[in-house]
Amino acid sequence: MLLLLSGLAIAQPDTGDTDFARANQLSKDHAYKEALPIYQNLMERFPDDASTLWNTGITAQFCDDWATALKAWNKMATLEPENWKVRSTKIQVYQGMGKLAERDSERQALLAYRVARQWVADILTNKKKPASSSHS
Repeated sequence: MLLLLSGLAIAQPDTGDTDFARANQLSKDHAYKEALPIYQNLMERFPDDASTLWNTGITAQFCDDWATALKAWNKMATLEPENWKVRSTKIQVYQGMGKLAERDSERQALLAYRVARQWVADILTNKKKPASSSHS
């Protein structure tokens, strides 16, 4: 984008804000097929932006574009590996693609994550205590 001031052209950084707002409005209007190419373009321009990846993944799922959805969710998983919602949406995508082995593997990983997370939470809140010997 160029900004003209007194005949001088000054390059402005591409933030994608206008495109993001447009795609969001299209999504709000349930115009997912029109929003998806905008999100895909944003995902190429801003591959590490979590909001763009999230919206691209969701919109791609609405359009049954499983490959694009999986690409967005896989990238999102590298950025936010502790985000269980990403894993749950990947399960949905694998189901939509008919990749049942991948779906089941992702499901097992999600369940293991939940158990581990609960175990740590119990330790931190003193619900689990180390076993102690009793003296009679």
